[in-house]
Amino acid sequence: MAATGLLGKAAKPRRSGGAFATIDFWVVLFVPFTLFVATLCAWNYLLFYFFNNVVIGTIAGLILCGLAVLFRTRGVLNMRIGVTGLLAILCGAFMGLYCYDTSGIFMFLYANSRKYTNVVASEASAGVADAGRLVFSAEASVDGTQSVGFQAANGNTYCVAPIKAQNSQAQEFWAVGVNCCGWESDFNCDAATDNSARGGIVVFDTPGIFAKSNKDFYDQARSKAEAEFALTSADKPMYVRWVKDDNLDMLNSHYKKQSAIFICLVSIGYFGLSVVLSKVLWVDRAQMQQLP
Repeated sequence: MAATGLLGKAAKPRRSGGAFATIDFWVVLFVPFTLFVATLCAWNYLLFYFFNNVVIGTIAGLILCGLAVLFRTRGVLNMRIGVTGLLAILCGAFMGLYCYDTSGIFMFLYANSRKYTNVVASEASAGVADAGRLVFSAEASVDGTQSVGFQAANGNTYCVAPIKAQNSQAQEFWAVGVNCCGWESDFNCDAATDNSARGGIVVFDTPGIFAKSNKDFYDQARSKAEAEFALTSADKPMYVRWVKDDNLDMLNSHYKKQSAIFICLVSIGYFGLSVVLSKVLWVDRAQMQQLP
């Protein structure tokens, strides 16, 4: 005989532990979350070397989740894993591509670039076009007196200063930085004021999918410096962060850390979302099971 409540109505059966005590809840929570993390990491850490594999794998995952929704091969649970799986893969791909475009790509660019030493600042930058790290010869120096700052619409000031050498005609190399200079003749970026510094970390261009590349802003700052001080640059000058020789891996380490922090924070945030979705879907399913 069914138990009755205070008003004489049949009481709903109690579920020990609620949603957290059911296997369905944990399946709907962890399967999509695992898909999210796997997709996020794939788009950031594997895209550079395995672009086709990452894209094909993502499409295959979306198709499988879509089939689960359409055909419901194993009932309501499978359909809901399909729905949350689609969301997880789409969000993971989007956030992974964002991380790759803004920081992850630099890890691979620096890992696959060469290091040159005793570089003369007057030589053609095209001769070291595959460089990621440079050590200039003793006579090279940053000429802060011919530096300028260019304020972009994003609020940042992009700074450039020519790297001088004896008998240089056109400027092949420029020291650069962000928010570290005045409007003119005031350049304090990285180790520019350290007379012992001779290192240069090459500034790479990015795909610019989510944000404009810094190189675009440095080009505008360089054009301003050329106009202000009657300077002439090579067709494709090279921009570098001027650092001490023992700090040439500074940007590589920075972008590795930035990628890792971004992935951790986004994963934590998505886990919280997954808990909410799993709870909502479990309650909905439990209510459906109680219908006559």
